[in-house]
Amino acid sequence: MGDGCPAWCVFDHERSEQPVTVLHESLPTVIEVSGLRKADVPEWIDVRTAQYLPEESEQRPQPPVIELSYHEGGRYRVTMLTADEARSLAASLVAEAIHADELRR
Repeated sequence: MGDGCPAWCVFDHERSEQPVTVLHESLPTVIEVSGLRKADVPEWIDVRTAQYLPEESEQRPQPPVIELSYHEGGRYRVTMLTADEARSLAASLVAEAIHADELRR
């Protein structure tokens, strides 16, 4: 970890192979997507934390974001959430999971 590098960052800041636009990045959590879909097209979501370098060197980096990357086959779409938005989404997912569990009983 480099100077000021958060504990969740997986980059070796001493090496130069770090992506040019990303300052810090966590390991992803990968969630397989089930349900109705084309059987031969894999779907998954990966969730990670990232902090990007500012476009101008004199600017400070923006706060880290939570990235939700939805993958379908070879294509993907990324949604970025603030920490507050991610907590709100997590609470909504838990509430809906409870509803789904109640219906299965």
